[in-house]
Amino acid sequence: MNEHEKSGTAKSLEDYWLEFPVSTDTTAAVFLGGSCNPTVWRFTEAIPSLINAGLSYFNPQLKDWTDELIEKEAVAKENAKVLLFVIDAETRAIASMVEASEYIVRGRPVVLVILDIPPAAVIAGEPIGPRQREDLNRGRKFLANVAMRHHVPVYGKLNDAMQKVIEMAQ
Repeated sequence: MNEHEKSGTAKSLEDYWLEFPVSTDTTAAVFLGGSCNPTVWRFTEAIPSLINAGLSYFNPQLKDWTDELIEKEAVAKENAKVLLFVIDAETRAIASMVEASEYIVRGRPVVLVILDIPPAAVIAGEPIGPRQREDLNRGRKFLANVAMRHHVPVYGKLNDAMQKVIEMAQ
């Protein structure tokens, strides 16, 4: 049990950036794509699983992200053995859905985690109304359909997806 669990406080992104080394190795085995701030899925599940499996990773969720990293990310995505895209319910993830679609139709090895936006969701401090929720979830369904047509695995839980990512990257 860590300090935050003992005290009942949640870790912040700052805490995770201090705990896990920055990894922007463009030759890494796994690219960790998808929803970013304020998400912590990379730090709580993906990175520990990859470290335990002895696999390298490229984490684009950096404290100080700049436009200069766009090219570095592109190189990492081309070099990765597996591209993991997590489309979660904490962000709209529109850009991530478009990005995942590109790599799926290009035939790159992609694993997807897709979570629908629940009723009464709040994203970036904004309540998500029924019409917006419907549109966001329709985009998620379209992405899942693209993945299915291209034989790309789609998961509803990151833990299940990580098993597939590790299997594909080894």
